[in-house]
Amino acid sequence: MNDLLFVKHVCYVFSRNDEGLYVKSKERGFTLIELLTVLSIVGILSAIAVPIIRWINNPLQNATYQVSGLLSQARSRAIAVSSALRIRPDPQDPTRLLLVETSDTRSCDTSSTELAANATATTQELKVVSVQGFAPGDHLTIGSDENENIVLTTDSRSSTITLGKALGTAQNSGAEIGILKTWRNDRTFFAEDLELSDNIAMESNLGDDWELCFDSRGIATISDSDGVREEDLEITLATEKNKKAWKVVVFQGGMIDSVIVQALEGETIEPSPDLSPDPPENNEEETPIEVPTEENDDVASGAKLEVGIDQEGIVTIETDGDESDGANSQNQAGNRAASCEGLTGQEKSQCESDGANSQNQAGNRAASCEAYTGEDKEICLGFN
Repeated sequence: MNDLLFVKHVCYVFSRNDEGLYVKSKERGFTLIELLTVLSIVGILSAIAVPIIRWINNPLQNATYQVSGLLSQARSRAIAVSSALRIRPDPQDPTRLLLVETSDTRSCDTSSTELAANATATTQELKVVSVQGFAPGDHLTIGSDENENIVLTTDSRSSTITLGKALGTAQNSGAEIGILKTWRNDRTFFAEDLELSDNIAMESNLGDDWELCFDSRGIATISDSDGVREEDLEITLATEKNKKAWKVVVFQGGMIDSVIVQALEGETIEPSPDLSPDPPENNEEETPIEVPTEENDDVASGAKLEVGIDQEGIVTIETDGDESDGANSQNQAGNRAASCEGLTGQEKSQCESDGANSQNQAGNRAASCEAYTGEDKEICLGFN
């Protein structure tokens, strides 16, 4: 008997567990918190992906921003480290690669001067013709001296250059003093920042041997194989895909212009269809427009109007003479009579009276203008 009760109890327990599992299986799904979490993750990933997609779809615009940003960064770095920094095309691939190099000197000028007095081997203070273009930290070549000479200070009032150590060799008055430039790659710029996309071609108004140098004050010096140039540096980026070119301009002094969009040579930029055409100049011939008037019971006539647009966009309309004036008066009278047909009694009488007064006023005005001719008559009639 006890065994039978035990078996029934076990069966009951298992049946309850099966019901619980069935209920739990029906309650499976997502909670509101889980759903909001998934939506947040999708939104974050979308925000990251959209700029990447735009970057891929606009290689020409991205290359322009890349070059202008590189030039701005180079100028800022030259000021920060107080040394000259130059950018030039890489000779390996001048249409796609750039080089950024730094120097121990602060100036971009190839300055030179001469000794104004003899200097001995122990001399540390040099008397020179001019100190213009020299700055502390510059490495110098003095005559035939091959030792490493570094400028410690300069004094424009006494025209002297103080070296960091003794000259080492005797030099006569008139010996040339020049700045020794030792350019080396600036490794703060990554290789991917100096390389353009495969479908982008870079060229400039100075050819492929241009150099852009920023001194320690951020002032730019533009040069090429012929020396320092006076014109601005224009770097043009083009692609064959859309037949357009984007330009980055570096002005004398160091200012970098915003991006300018232009069409390639031989291409024209079509005007927007939403824009109205330019008004004709004053010396352009104006085409008269024939405007036929409506026919009435008494007269059918045509008025010739000359419509013109001046340089400021103001429209002027001129008539051809007295015939159109009479036709217009008759048309106005006919229109007035037609407008009074729907009225009765006193209202119709008042309407016809107003029309008669208007016609009399028009006739009196025309009669008073008979003494005038040409433009004066048009002014009298109120057409000008």
